[in-house]
Amino acid sequence: MLTLFHAPRSRSTRFLWLLEELGLPHDIRYVSIRYADGSGDGPDPANPHPDRKVPALRHGDALVTESAAVDADGRVSARTIWPFLVGYLDSVRMLIAWCELRGDFRMFRTDRLIAIDFLDTPYPERRATLRRRWLAMMTARQADG
Repeated sequence: MLTLFHAPRSRSTRFLWLLEELGLPHDIRYVSIRYADGSGDGPDPANPHPDRKVPALRHGDALVTESAAVDADGRVSARTIWPFLVGYLDSVRMLIAWCELRGDFRMFRTDRLIAIDFLDTPYPERRATLRRRWLAMMTARQADG
């Protein structure tokens, strides 16, 4: 079952709404946080988020939090990624990672990352395996193009 760690009047409200709209069985664990205006009783030691923020969504041993970035058009995107390589494209530093949202490898400009939350969950695969899979994909693309 899904467990949402939630604080009222926070970003986790949209997750609560989504779980209810989808009709997914879930538990809600209310945690206290420190709000941007300084109010609140946080940080709450019962909150599993590494930075004691919300949302945090637990399913079994997996914990999902958010990582936010801004794309070239200024849209904010939040996703879970598994980085395995940092490189440069021209003069821009790139983070190469498996993206859970896209189910594929993606490159992220580090200058567009606006928030990073570190998870305490293990990678779904070894980083060396991800790197080999990415290199094989890039080699195949180069051969095709």
